[in-house]
Amino acid sequence: MPGIQEYGSFFFLAEEEARHLRILANLFREYHKTGAVASRSAGKLRKIAEEILIDKVKMQISAASYEAAAIYAAMGFRGTGDVFFH
Repeated sequence: MPGIQEYGSFFFLAEEEARHLRILANLFREYHKTGAVASRSAGKLRKIAEEILIDKVKMQISAASYEAAAIYAAMGFRGTGDVFFH
């Protein structure tokens, strides 16, 4: 069973993804209204990204991608096993 710390990393990444979706929604709304995204938005987003993507976050993202790949592979093995043994 995963430890509390592992859940904490998952929730951190989930919160960041929700924040990312809000940013994209705002950009889309701006684009839909004006037909363009103002350069001020891009600069502001770049600054936010530079502040967020510290080494610790980069390591967590990398670890999560390896975990996702392992889970995906395990799901594939499970499907293959079910077909083979049934």
